Amino acid sequence: MLIFMNWILDQTLDHVRVQVKQGDIQDVLPELVKLELSLRSQQITALTLIFDPDVVIPTHRLERLDYRRSAPREYTKSLSRRRSARFSITEKCNYRCFFCHEEGLDMEHVRQEAEDQALFKVLDQLQGLGYNDLTFTGGEPLLKWRQILRCLDYMQRIDYRPDIKFVSNGRALNAAFLEGLKKYSGKIRFNLSMHSLDPVVYNRIVHPDSQSSASQRNDLLRVQQHLAALQAAAIPFKLNFVLLKEINTTPEQLDQIFEYALMCGAHRIKFLELLITQKLKAFYPYYYRLEALRDQLGEQLTLLNTGLRRTVYRYRDTPLLVELQSCTCSRGCNLCQLNRDVNFTAELRYFSCFLNPQYAVDLRAVSLGEAIESGTAYIADMARRFGDHSPIIIREHYLTHQETAYYYTLAVADVEPFVQQALAAHGLELRRHRQLKEYYFSDGSEAFATFEYVRKLAMNTYDYKAFAITQQHRVDPLGSGRIETAFGEESPMVDSVEDYCHQMLGDGFDVVLKIQWDIDYYGAGDQLTSDLSFSVGRLPEMSQALIRSQQPIPASLFALRPLTQPVPAWIAAQLHIPS
Repeated sequence: MLIFMNWILDQTLDHVRVQVKQGDIQDVLPELVKLELSLRSQQITALTLIFDPDVVIPTHRLERLDYRRSAPREYTKSLSRRRSARFSITEKCNYRCFFCHEEGLDMEHVRQEAEDQALFKVLDQLQGLGYNDLTFTGGEPLLKWRQILRCLDYMQRIDYRPDIKFVSNGRALNAAFLEGLKKYSGKIRFNLSMHSLDPVVYNRIVHPDSQSSASQRNDLLRVQQHLAALQAAAIPFKLNFVLLKEINTTPEQLDQIFEYALMCGAHRIKFLELLITQKLKAFYPYYYRLEALRDQLGEQLTLLNTGLRRTVYRYRDTPLLVELQSCTCSRGCNLCQLNRDVNFTAELRYFSCFLNPQYAVDLRAVSLGEAIESGTAYIADMARRFGDHSPIIIREHYLTHQETAYYYTLAVADVEPFVQQALAAHGLELRRHRQLKEYYFSDGSEAFATFEYVRKLAMNTYDYKAFAITQQHRVDPLGSGRIETAFGEESPMVDSVEDYCHQMLGDGFDVVLKIQWDIDYYGAGDQLTSDLSFSVGRLPEMSQALIRSQQPIPASLFALRPLTQPVPAWIAAQLHIPS
């Protein structure tokens, strides 16, 4: 019998049952993460939580950790014995995919690669620490196929036999490498990035700046020939598709993907969400959610199992499996220690955080174990700071929720007559009034300077906390006043505006616009005589008011002018603030 906090742990073989007592902690998730990490190191494969009758079960926190209800007041999850490492063997790549996130490892930095003997010392340490899954990534790892074979030969000599995976575009696969892999039968698999099965589209994705045509390069055909070679060699492979809206997400495109996977012998297809980081913020229009894909495929998928990052399905009545996988960072910093792999590069630098490659440890100066320990402390600090969010991925850049509204400008002197006319004609009444402070940030790039993309703090004057909000605006070019706004999945609360502004300044964003709205909301009264509703927003220093409606406003006697630019851009122009 063991005690963890004031919980009682009872172990039977490789299954631990925890009696959860009443406690005074506000959030159980960090403590469960610590417990799980401890049990994983002891080769425990299942964990069951049993909640005392007087304990309020934190269901939403258990769901984040992938617990499943197994009995009344009991929740269970499986613990993986897989310990994974990723070796970015080169920063070089034969492709230039426009959305590449570079493994979070700063591929623009030219690396001084380590000698084989120094690299072999890291492999010794991986073996000693029990890492049983090793992935070779890049850049494009197969550009270093000879060095890979030398690594595998050394691992054979020391009897280190982890599962081996190559994350590759497949273009550099060759017969000599395949021949060299034969001695590792049963331990090798490939994850091959495809993204499109249309040769022209494929070429545009992987060579966006090239003037050569798809027929001149013939890359997709070569990759498909290499897949046939893998199938002939009985080496299992998975096809990876980063979801790109209307490039590989239409029904016709998805049917083609599934048909091809079944034909070429792929054992799985993995779909991944487009990773939007600060560097890749221009690619929002391509973003398509995993949940949207799941809804689209509907009954074609049968659920097999779920995990923290990955949900696995069977495709129709076939042997083909489909994975929907989130980026580690999209799950939030407080789950990172359960999700992340050990990441190191050819110059033997260990990276603890996917999004912060500047914080790296030289493995020639410290042991891998020490580096991992320091990385664990760094991730724990990130978890305390950002919790369920990621400093870049979730909180600030994933755009998922959308809305459409119509915006008009109106002289302040005409607002009162306009409102009275609308109230009389449509049976409306004043439903709400509020004052709202907003702080807009820009890094000086065109998208933020024109307010096509927005990062802002918004705070009702009667609230203590502000909300950090990310938006993208699309203005109807025909001048109807219709503006589509995409919002970040999360709008986290901010305790201190001053601290947040200081943090943003450190990230390269300065406050470019500070405003305080007076907003009146009008809608149908209790008799629901109309479905028209609108708001009137006024700024004390402006002679024009802003009218916002969920639908076009009928013609009136007043000079309503449809807005032809994002709201903050219009305000900046009215206040003569330079972009």
